[in-house]
Amino acid sequence: PKLAYLAEHVLEVPMAKLGRVVWKCPQLLGYSLERRIKPRFELLRARGIRLGLSRMLAPTDAAWSQMLEAHDLVQREAEQEKELVTRAIRSYTGPDRLPEWVEAQGCWVVIDAPGREAKWG
Repeated sequence: PKLAYLAEHVLEVPMAKLGRVVWKCPQLLGYSLERRIKPRFELLRARGIRLGLSRMLAPTDAAWSQMLEAHDLVQREAEQEKELVTRAIRSYTGPDRLPEWVEAQGCWVVIDAPGREAKWG
């Protein structure tokens, strides 16, 4: 069940390709499917994070929690920044006009008016 779950859900590869993965990371056979692999994979998927197997499974529970907290903090800061920029734009354009946000090359771009772009990131 562990290898089938890894192949189908985590790695999205045919079972025949798992030999190389197990050869490169044999310790994954020692991790519990129900207590470590599935919960961590589900948390990453819910947050939209993609990590390699070793980065997903190797950290201790304490280090894992710190990593998730750091990710969540970065996400909250990004949302706060977007909100501040939205408020600033509204103060100049009026409350009825909402800026259009587009993510491009890891940077948020606000399209303020046709043909004009301002980068915020």
